[in-house]
Amino acid sequence: MESNDLPRNNFSSAGTHSSKSEVGKAFIQVACLPCRSRHLKCDGGVRCSRCVTENNICSYVKSRRGWKGSRKRLSTQQSVPASLSEVVSSHDIVRSFEMLPTYDPLDLQIPPANNTLTAAPTASPYDSSFPGGVNIFGQRPLPTAGLVLKLDLPSVDDSKPGLINTYYTHFHPAHPFLLPQSQMLQLLNTTSLPHIELALQYMGSFYIPAASTQSYQQLLLQSISDMSLNRDAHMVQAMLIYAIGLHIADEEEASTTAMGNTITLALELGMHRRNFAQEAGSQDIYVEEAWRRTWWEIFVLDGMFAGTNPTYKLQLFDMKLEVYLPSEDIDLLTGLPTIPKTLDDYDDALFLNDTPIFPTSTYRIDAIRLLQKVFAASRASPTESYIVEAADVHLTNWTLHLPPTMRAPMDRDGNVDEILFQAHMIVSACAIMLHRPRSDLSTEDVKEVTTCVGAGQTSPTASLHTDIHTAKAMQAAKDISFLITLPCPLIKHTPFFTCAVTMASIVFLSYWSFIATESGDAFIKENIRLNIGVLKTLGEIWPIAGTVLKQVRGVAKELFQSRKAMNNAYWMNVTREEVLRGMLEGSNEQEEVFDQFFLLPAS
Repeated sequence: MESNDLPRNNFSSAGTHSSKSEVGKAFIQVACLPCRSRHLKCDGGVRCSRCVTENNICSYVKSRRGWKGSRKRLSTQQSVPASLSEVVSSHDIVRSFEMLPTYDPLDLQIPPANNTLTAAPTASPYDSSFPGGVNIFGQRPLPTAGLVLKLDLPSVDDSKPGLINTYYTHFHPAHPFLLPQSQMLQLLNTTSLPHIELALQYMGSFYIPAASTQSYQQLLLQSISDMSLNRDAHMVQAMLIYAIGLHIADEEEASTTAMGNTITLALELGMHRRNFAQEAGSQDIYVEEAWRRTWWEIFVLDGMFAGTNPTYKLQLFDMKLEVYLPSEDIDLLTGLPTIPKTLDDYDDALFLNDTPIFPTSTYRIDAIRLLQKVFAASRASPTESYIVEAADVHLTNWTLHLPPTMRAPMDRDGNVDEILFQAHMIVSACAIMLHRPRSDLSTEDVKEVTTCVGAGQTSPTASLHTDIHTAKAMQAAKDISFLITLPCPLIKHTPFFTCAVTMASIVFLSYWSFIATESGDAFIKENIRLNIGVLKTLGEIWPIAGTVLKQVRGVAKELFQSRKAMNNAYWMNVTREEVLRGMLEGSNEQEEVFDQFFLLPAS
C-alpha cells in the first residue's frame, strides 16, 4: 500500500490524559495542529519544519482574536469541516462535548435479514446524539466521589435498550472495540445483526441483577452457531464478547474453547493483516478503527486468558504484528490525516530526540508483549537464567520509559483511563508471575486458590536470589493494591481485574504465612482485608469473583487461626500437640474474630 493510501487517522498524537491536561492552558497561536497534538515545539512556519520532515499536512487553528462572545453549543445540524483550515482545536471539542446531554437509546427495530458487511452511516463527530463526554468510543470521564468498594450499579432496567446502554456505560470503557453507541444503534437499525445485539444484551445483563444472564448466554450461543449468518468481523466481535462472558461466569473450559474459536475465525478472515481494516471498512474511518481495535483486543485478551485461565494456552505468541495501532479518540474527532503508526514505530521511538506520546492502547498492547516474555521465562531451564533476567529488564524498562502523562492511570482532574489502568495492571501481574515462583513465598499454603491462576504460576523454580524475587513480587502486589484504592467505582474496571487482585492476594497470603514479622503483621492483614473486600464487592455481579472470594477467604481463615494460635502459645512449655489441639478447640472463637476483621459489610 502506497503512503498516499494510508488510513486517514492520526495514530501518533498524545493520549487521552495529555489531551485533557492541555485544557485550561494558554492558547498557543503559532503551533500547528500536528505539533500541538503531540505536545512538541513548532517553529510556526507556513509549513513548519517538523511537518516538512515527517510529511504531515501542516494546518493551524483559525484565529479567534478580537472575538469576545461566549462559545455556543454546537448544533446537531453541524457537519464535519470540509477543509483542514476549518478544524477547531481539541480544546474546543472537549468544551463542546462537556455540554452535550447523556444519550438515551430508543427501542431497537431490526429489519429483515441483510447479512452483508455494512458500514454504519457516518455521523458527524459534533452530532449531539453522541454520549456526553469527549471519548466517542464510550470512555466518558469517571466519577471520583464515593467509596472505593461501592458498586454503583445501574437502576433496574433489563429491557433491550436498557441492557445495551448498560453495556456502553459499564463494560465498553474497558474494552472499547465496538462502534460508538450512537453508530451501533444506527447499524442495528439498518442491518440484521442479531448476534451483535444479543452480545450487547448478554454482557449488559451481568451488571443488572434482574436480568437473566443465563438465558442471554444460551441465546447468544445459538446465534453465533447459526450457519446462516455471515462468518465475518461482526461475528468475531460477538464471539469475543461471548468468550469474555464465559470467563466472568467462571466457565474456564468453555471460555477457552470460545476464545480459541474466535482467534481461529479472525485469522481466517485475515484481521491480522495490515490492510484488512481499510479493505473491510467501507471507507468509513470509524468502522476501520473498530476493526483495528477488534484485532488488538483479541491480541490483548489472548494474553489475559493465558495469564488467568490454567486451561488456556497462548495462541498468538511470536506472531508478526503489523496491524496499525489503534488511534486516540480525539484524533478521529479532529480528522487530521497523518501517517498511522505501528509497533515498529513505537519500538524505534526510544531513540528519537523528541519521543512521541502514543495512544494509551499502545501501552496496553506492549504490556501483553511483556506477558509473553514472562511466559517464555516460565519455560526456561535453570541454566537459562538469562531469559528470566531479560524478562525482568523488559518489565523495568516499560516503567522507566513511560511518558510522564502515562505513569499513573489518572489525570489531574481525577479521571481514570481504563485502558491505561489495564496496562499498569498487566505489568504488575507480570511481575508477580515472574518473581513469585522464584521467591521465598510458599506455594503450599495457598494451593487452595486455583481460580485465576494461569499456567506457569504455581511451579517453584530454584533461584540464587530468592529474597530479591520476594521483594519484587511484594512490590507488584502493593502496586495492584494502589490500583484498587483509586477513587473510581470498581464496576468500571475490566472483569479481568478480579484475577489481578487474586494474584496480589496470593502474594500477601504467602508472605503472611511464614515471613511477616509481628511489626508488619497489621500492614499485611490490611492488604488482605482490602483484597477480600474487592472480591466480595465484585462477587455481587461477577460469578468468578465470588468463586475466588471463597478460595482466598478460606486460605486467609486458616492462616489467621494458625497465627493466632502460635501467638498465644508459650513455646517453652507447650508441646506441638497441645498447640494443634488448642487451634481446633478455639476455632469457633477465632472464626468470629476473623469475620469481624476480614469481612466488610455489604456495599
